[in-house]
Amino acid sequence: MNAKAIWLLALVLMLVFQSMSGSAQISANEPAISVRKGEHADYSRLVFDFPDVPHYQASLSDGVIQLRFSKAYAFTFGDLVQYPLKFIHDPKVISEDGTVTVELQVTGTGNLRHFLNGSSLVVDFLAEGPEAASSATAQAQPARPLPVQTAQNSAKAPQDMMVFTPTGDPGAVPVNLSVTADGVEMAFGWQRATTAAVFKRAGWLWAVFERKRPMDLSAVQAAIAQGQAGHISAVEQMDVQGFEVVRFQLRGDPGISVRRTGAIWRLRMAENETIPRSFGA
Repeated sequence: MNAKAIWLLALVLMLVFQSMSGSAQISANEPAISVRKGEHADYSRLVFDFPDVPHYQASLSDGVIQLRFSKAYAFTFGDLVQYPLKFIHDPKVISEDGTVTVELQVTGTGNLRHFLNGSSLVVDFLAEGPEAASSATAQAQPARPLPVQTAQNSAKAPQDMMVFTPTGDPGAVPVNLSVTADGVEMAFGWQRATTAAVFKRAGWLWAVFERKRPMDLSAVQAAIAQGQAGHISAVEQMDVQGFEVVRFQLRGDPGISVRRTGAIWRLRMAENETIPRSFGA
C-alpha cells in the first residue's frame, strides 16, 4: 500500500470514528458484568465477561455451584432466569464485605469445570447419568471434528476448546485467539479504553483502533500455521499514522460479532452468527 493510499485510508477511518462516536464509546462507569450462556448435548455453559482477570474460587456441593470473587461485581444474567439452561438455573448473587458470591442451581448429578479464557471466566456443568443421555439424544446431530490440542494451547482449556496465547513483545497489545467447534474469537487486550471500528471489505476483515500501539499477533499467526484459525487465512498489521490497524484475510463470508468488556475488545466469527455481516464504512 503506497503512502497516498495509506493517507486516504486514514481519512476514511477518521470519518468512520466520527460517525461512530455516539455509539462505539462506552462509559467509564462500566456496566454490570455480562453473563452469556450456551447449551451443549451433555453440559451447560456460562461465560462471565470481566474487564480484567478475576480472582475467584469455584466449588460444587449439594446441587449448587458457588463462585466466590475477591471483590464486588454486579452481574447481568440476561434471560437465564426466564429461560434456564438444562443443567444450570436460578442464579443468586450474595454481596458481603466488598466481595460477592454467585450461586447457581444445577439439575442432576455431574462435575464442575471452570477455566479462564483471557479475562472471561467459563463455567461448565457436565451432567452424568440419565439426564445427560436424554439431552444427548434430543440434540443428536452429526458431530463436527474438534481441534487437536497442542503445546501452545492453555492447559486450563477443555478438550473442545483451543486457546492460543501470544509469545512475542510483552510491551505490545496481546491478541489471544480461542477456537471452539462453532467459531473463533480474538481478544485484543488493551489496558486502556479505546474506540474501535470493525468492517469487512473485499475479502478482508479490518479492525481499526484510535490508539497507536503495536499488536502481538503471534497467537493468531500460530493458529493460522496450524490450520486452526477458522475463516482466517492471513493477518497483516498496517502502518497508519495515528491509528492501530490490523486486517485479516478471510475464507468465505463468516458472520462477525464485536463487543467490549472493560478495555478488551472481543471479535468473534462463525459461519452461523446471527448478526449483521458488515460494520463501519
